This record gives sequence, structure tokens and C-alpha cells, in this order.
Amino acid sequence: MEEKGEVSRADLIGARYEIHCWTRNRKRHPSLAGNIIIILLVICCVVIAAVFTTKDTSLVGRVIEILTLLVMAFTARQVIIMRESTAMQMSQAVYEDTLEVLEKKEMGECYEAIDPLKSRLSALSKEALIKDSDYQKINKVVYHYEYLGQLVRYNKVDFGLLFDTVTFPDALWKKINEGGNGSLLLNLRKHWYDKWDGFEYLHVSYELLRSYDKLNRSIIKEEDYKNAVLEWAKVKKRLNGRNNNACKGN
Repeated sequence: MEEKGEVSRADLIGARYEIHCWTRNRKRHPSLAGNIIIILLVICCVVIAAVFTTKDTSLVGRVIEILTLLVMAFTARQVIIMRESTAMQMSQAVYEDTLEVLEKKEMGECYEAIDPLKSRLSALSKEALIKDSDYQKINKVVYHYEYLGQLVRYNKVDFGLLFDTVTFPDALWKKINEGGNGSLLLNLRKHWYDKWDGFEYLHVSYELLRSYDKLNRSIIKEEDYKNAVLEWAKVKKRLNGRNNNACKGN
């Protein structure tokens, strides 16, 4: 077993910032920031028009300048609305896809296929594994959560909304990690070193936000929260380190 170690101050700060980004929409209406930006832009437009408009400029000219700046501010507002709408549509699509996965029989078949695959995994080559029916049943379901994890990792989806609407499959994650060094996940990573990294990142992200919520409600102690921070930080550093090394190699 790997020692947990101690969480660093940098990890705590990084986790707190990430949690802030995930939960900020819980504390305000999603469009509030956009409204504040527009108000500030309007004020700036008026100030700029007042400063740069000379005394010799006619009233009509001043009105036209102010209207032009207001049109620019309105356009910026529309861009913000479009971005919020796109994010909401993506989150809705993710939610619907997850419901579809959970409601289909594939989830049950996935669970049933794990133990049989583990029992003969050592005898399968990488090429044979890809064609194995049990592996295909498992990978079909896990890939959905793998994709969600990568969306969260690259900030392509509102994780706060995802967390509040989509239940993480804890039983599935536990099942593929049963057996310690002999677990299905670790054995598959002998063939693919990055196997289901997104699923793992999704898991530690859920655990981090769960621990934060429980800490705020005095359900757990601060030490439990720090353990969740440590696990999240370890996975994040491993994945980021791999990306950095790949970039250096190029």
C-alpha cells in the first residue's frame, strides 16, 4: 500500500480554488456576472465618451458616439449569453446521456462481466483483450464516465452542475479497483498506462467536492477533507506531469 503522506499548503490552496470555480454558480444567478460586466461597460462607455468628446463636437455627434459604444456593450452581453447557453446545453446533454446509460441493461452487464474478465485477464494479449466481449461490455459503460472526467479535467463542462445532477457510480469504481494490485484497473494499465484516467479524475473530483460539502455541514473532520485533497492533488499532478513531459518531448 502506498503511504498517503501529508497534504501541502499548495495543494489545499489549489483544491480550494478549484472548489470555488466548481461551486460559484451555486451562490449567484449564472447571468449575474454578465449583468455586472455590462453595467461596467456602459459606465466606461459614458466616461470615455465624456473624456474624448471635445467641446466643439455637436450634440448629435456625441449621441452617435455613445450609441456606438452601447451597441458594443450589448454585443459583448450577447456573447456572454451565448456562452452560458452553450454551457447549459452541454450539461443537459451530459445529464441525459448519463440517464440513458443508467437505464439501459448495459450497466448490469458491465458489473457481471468484471469478475469473469479478471479471472482470465493474465492469459489475454492486448489484441485479444480488445476483442473480448466482457471487456467490450465494461469499456462501453466506463467510457461514458471517462469522457465526463476528461470534460471536467479540461473545464469543458460545469462540474458544479454535473455534481448536483449526476450521481457518480461509486459501486462501479469500487468494483474495478477490488483486489489491490490485482485489480482490473491496474491490470488493464499494464496494457494501456493511461487506462480510464478520466474516470479516476472524475472520482477524486467528486470525492473532493463531497468532502468539502460534508466539512461545511460538520459531517466529517478536517483531516478527512485533507485526505480527499491529497488524493485529488496526486491524480491531478500525475496527469499534468504526463502532459508536460509529452510537450517537452515534442
